[in-house]
Amino acid sequence: MTAKMKRWGILVLGVAISAAIAWQRSSRESGTFFFMEGRALGVFYSLSYLGDAVLESSLDSIILTFDQTLNYQRTDAEISLFNRNGFVAFRSPLLYEALMESQRYSDAYQGAVNHFILPLITAWGQDFSNKRLMTDERIAELIALCQPENVEITREYAQAKKEGVMINLSYIDKGYLIDHLADFLLGHGVRNFQIEFGTDAISYGKSPGKKDHRLVIINPEGVEASKTMIKETKLTNMAYSSSGNFERFYVDEKGFKHSHLLDPRTGKPIDNKILSAHIKAPTCTQADALATICMILSLEESQHLITSDPDLEGMIVYNEAGNLRTWRSKGFELVDSN
Repeated sequence: MTAKMKRWGILVLGVAISAAIAWQRSSRESGTFFFMEGRALGVFYSLSYLGDAVLESSLDSIILTFDQTLNYQRTDAEISLFNRNGFVAFRSPLLYEALMESQRYSDAYQGAVNHFILPLITAWGQDFSNKRLMTDERIAELIALCQPENVEITREYAQAKKEGVMINLSYIDKGYLIDHLADFLLGHGVRNFQIEFGTDAISYGKSPGKKDHRLVIINPEGVEASKTMIKETKLTNMAYSSSGNFERFYVDEKGFKHSHLLDPRTGKPIDNKILSAHIKAPTCTQADALATICMILSLEESQHLITSDPDLEGMIVYNEAGNLRTWRSKGFELVDSN
């Protein structure tokens, strides 16, 4: 074979390979969207992706593993075994890694989030129904109990050093699961998918309905308190999370509404007038964690947290002298729902 023929053969092979890659990419882009839905980690979820149906079983397996590990409402979950017995041997690296991830956010934001806060939540009761029993002495005792030094954590097990220590990762678990699902899909060449677990979501590429990601904004600034408005926000190749709920609050002695969340640092209900926080971030773990953290910090601290990071966008709804107000970063767009 002459050198000219060899060069021609290499050129033809290169064109064939490029064509095959282009065909595979085109097939993925013009293929079928597959839809999944169910309930895990205490919320309903929906998942859609443009790709191969064979991936569904693996996605189901990831969701089930997270639910059997981190769902404290499941009696057979690893986290529940620890909460009952003060000890759990890890079945997989998942719980250990989730605890380490949570600890990083707790350390970075001076304890504004704490995965050992469940004893405090339980003591206050639903909607703070036990607040008359929560003396300063009792709160101090519980804060002391809800500290990381009261648990020995290795890659093999978690062991409580004091009776009554419990774990709750609900402020971060859904975002953490969404990121694992997104990484799995991206690793298998899927570039168009949307995943939602409760108020946590991630969106890549195009959606089956070609609509913006939807979220509910209730009583924004300038709207009568009796009305509810639906707004939409664009979410492309980003994650979203919200914390807070206008239907879940308590009313103090002066008649003002406050969030249902506790501040782990004080052991008391938060009193910063923030009613909901909405965060867009590169990962859903980050969005999930920061949405809760922005509920705990002051309004000024939360605004600074969002505006100081160019990868973040956010919106905060807060109570100002009995009137609801909203603050948005420059890149957090809202459009009217059709």
